[in-house]
Amino acid sequence: MKKGSSLLGLPVIAIKEGKEVGRVMDLLVNPHHLKLEFLLVGKKSKYIDLCLLEFAKVVGLGEYAVTTENEQQLRQVDDVPAVRSCLEASIDIMDKMVLTRSGNLEGVIAELFIDERSGAVVQLDYKNLRNNMQLQSITSQDIISLGQDVLIIREERQLRRQGHSGSITSNPAPATAKKTSALLFRQKQRQFLMGKEVQKDIKDRQNQVIIPKGTVVTVEVLDLAEGHDRFVELAQWAR
Repeated sequence: MKKGSSLLGLPVIAIKEGKEVGRVMDLLVNPHHLKLEFLLVGKKSKYIDLCLLEFAKVVGLGEYAVTTENEQQLRQVDDVPAVRSCLEASIDIMDKMVLTRSGNLEGVIAELFIDERSGAVVQLDYKNLRNNMQLQSITSQDIISLGQDVLIIREERQLRRQGHSGSITSNPAPATAKKTSALLFRQKQRQFLMGKEVQKDIKDRQNQVIIPKGTVVTVEVLDLAEGHDRFVELAQWAR
């Protein structure tokens, strides 16, 4: 297995040319097949030029570098129709919320592990909210779906893992668990809204515009909306 985070920032070396052609910027996972399909590569140039390296074109995933046969294996994003759906399904697995089938929030993804030959995601580690944020592992068999916003896992798998450990860790007090879940969800909402554009004037209780239409959402804008109890309205009109 190869740890996903260990690939980020690695140089991409073209074997034929014997040179570095870019660095790994991100990993694009097919959410339907749970498989690494592309590496997002930043090419070496005056300005960062993002390209794609199909996993099938990767020769090796080493400790120092990712290797491919030649520089021609790098493709412009617009030249790869297959990646469009992959990008739209989005692939930022890290920090994605983990929910059970019944809707219980278990934690957030911290790491993924892939099979070096096939690119299949064989394991995910997540920070368990019900166990003091300790890392807990799940396999592809435990996953029901990987979507735009959350990862859904099987409920029975949680019981099986707790039983196997020989003891069941007591859950936090209900009030504490609810508070932690609410804070985590609000944090994810804030991350999701960052950079979006407000499509309607947001007004305070005195009917004064506090966030004009066309404003790009920043941390300051989010804080302003929360301070005036207008976060829900902002979330509704930010696109």
